[in-house]
Amino acid sequence: MEREGRRFADVAVVEGQSGSVILLSDSLSDPLSSLRFVERQLLVAALIGLLFAAVVGYAAAAMHARRIRRLERAAERIAAGRLDEPVVDTGEDELGELAVAFERMRIRLENLDRARGEFIANASHELRTPLFSLGGFLELMADEELDEGTRREFLESMREQVDRLAKLATDLLDLSRLDAGRMRVEHEPVDLGEVAYVVAEEFRALADQQGHPVVVEVAGHPVARADELRMLQVCRALLDNALVHTPQGTRVTMRARADRQHAYLEVEDEGPGVPVVHAPHVFDRFYRAEGGVASGSGLGLAIARELASMMDGDVVLESRPGRTVVRVVLGAAPTSVAAPEAPAPVFT
Repeated sequence: MEREGRRFADVAVVEGQSGSVILLSDSLSDPLSSLRFVERQLLVAALIGLLFAAVVGYAAAAMHARRIRRLERAAERIAAGRLDEPVVDTGEDELGELAVAFERMRIRLENLDRARGEFIANASHELRTPLFSLGGFLELMADEELDEGTRREFLESMREQVDRLAKLATDLLDLSRLDAGRMRVEHEPVDLGEVAYVVAEEFRALADQQGHPVVVEVAGHPVARADELRMLQVCRALLDNALVHTPQGTRVTMRARADRQHAYLEVEDEGPGVPVVHAPHVFDRFYRAEGGVASGSGLGLAIARELASMMDGDVVLESRPGRTVVRVVLGAAPTSVAAPEAPAPVFT
């Protein structure tokens, strides 16, 4: 009730025995003012919280915007071919993961760009060497006083340089097809023993000239799922590599065999072996160990491994002083027959 403009809360209590009535009254203005004070404090707190959230949100959005702009600039640098500056972002959220992916891409592209530059430089060198040699021989042959024996010797050397150029051009063309994905291989039964015999016969004259006995060993009937033309190319690369990098007079052995799951074609030589430091790189393009016998383009083993990979196989190296084996591992065809195992000795 109101009295004199003020609101009061009244409570009447009846005394039990005497019947007296006790009236309790209290002003409502103090509790109401407390409630209004609490309301004002809550409103102020809400406004402060909203302002703080807006400031924090703006700061977070600005930080994310800066990170996105950094990633955008990094993408533009990569697209422009400027691959020397790393992509750095220390965040652990989605933007951080995107920056890590960008950095992996940058490193990959940088390695590819470096490999492309080395490839062009090496290819230019390999092309220039026989061309300069041919030019020199042509100048010498212009000499009218040149005797017939020397002229024939020069012609033979020129023929070797022309063959070297032709092989290099073929290798470069194969590499370009491999890189562009334009080379196709078949997956049909291929007799690896027959491949070994054909390639050994092709290289017979060269091997005899260099004093290399070439021996072919075939166990069972090894048949692989492969492309016959590409297997001949792989086998030629392996045998050529063995003949080039081994001393004259050492034997080269070609083996073909199979087990239940795989068919193998391997070339073994008795050369000095591949040093441990060079072994991981023998299948790299244009790679040749320093100080060794360097002949050819350094592409044969690289192409051989890539062709084997396209035929769902691999080329592996085993080397130690006095024995080096380069082995082609392919899937065995259903018609492949493994060599019978030697019977176990019987003791009586």
